[in-house]
Amino acid sequence: MNRTRIAFVLVASAVALPAFAQSKAPPPAGTGMKPGVWEIVSVIQSPDSQVKKTVTSRLCYGAADVAAVPRMLPPQRGLGMQCEAADVKAGEAASWNWKLACTGKEGAYAGTGSLRSTPVNYSAKVSLEQKRGAKGSKIDQSTTGRWVSDCS
Repeated sequence: MNRTRIAFVLVASAVALPAFAQSKAPPPAGTGMKPGVWEIVSVIQSPDSQVKKTVTSRLCYGAADVAAVPRMLPPQRGLGMQCEAADVKAGEAASWNWKLACTGKEGAYAGTGSLRSTPVNYSAKVSLEQKRGAKGSKIDQSTTGRWVSDCS
């Protein structure tokens, strides 16, 4: 399986991440995001192959989802790849950073992620790298989300 297909699957399965908050206040216990329907746009790019894929979806997040930062981190799975987030740390102004470790048919990937949120929008970035001998493979994912409505 080639890197392009892996990148596409990672993008297609991504869940959105929050945007910059302008406040200097410490981050809330949860994400500070409003529960409801969110429109999520994920862009996955593999610099090695210059392939860029965009996927748009809508998801309903409940109060328990937005209150728990780990539930809002985008999953990076696809084609049998499973990832685990670790070392999730709060930053300034409703932001979070974490490390990722992924395994799958194509081998192991490691990387980092960051997320910033406001009550009605968010942005996230994930960078993954696979080392194989002298040459590695990279996948970058950028996700934005905006609140659309209450869940019905």
